[in-house]
Amino acid sequence: MNVKDHVLIVDDEPNVRLMLRTTLESAGYAVDQAEDGTAALERLAARDYDLVLLDLRTPRLDGMASLRLLRDRGDRSPVVVLTAHGCVRDAVEAMKLGAIDFVSKPTTPALLRQVAARAIDLGKSNRAGSAAMYAVPAAPLNDRRDRTPTRAESRRPYSILQNWFPSGGFTKGRGRS
Repeated sequence: MNVKDHVLIVDDEPNVRLMLRTTLESAGYAVDQAEDGTAALERLAARDYDLVLLDLRTPRLDGMASLRLLRDRGDRSPVVVLTAHGCVRDAVEAMKLGAIDFVSKPTTPALLRQVAARAIDLGKSNRAGSAAMYAVPAAPLNDRRDRTPTRAESRRPYSILQNWFPSGGFTKGRGRS
């Protein structure tokens, strides 16, 4: 990273913002902070960010409403949703609105750095190319139409859910119930 990548952290808890900021600054990112969705939208109107870390539950304007407004006004900044109160429905809605990832709090500094790097790289590669940021990967339809998903593709939904329920509170279905 030659020029510092700019990250906006949106969280109502000062201690969480401090931990996120410290982790990302130590990795070489320039970090700004906002305590809620309203403040985040003001900052996003003033400058472009390489990544937005967005908490779902914030006062005044929550994360999902902020993400919806951000997309409605045409801003395609990469967004990673962070929450301690997440559920599958929230994750699906966030992904439909263009969030790149959905991370449960608390998270580790190593995971945060990994997710941030991946999201920023994805955002930059999509800005550099002509394809829309949230489009389906470019492969001819006839290549996908008559094939069975690979093992990795079929396990992806399970691995996402496993991240949300690390204690094993959910079981992978095997056949008919």
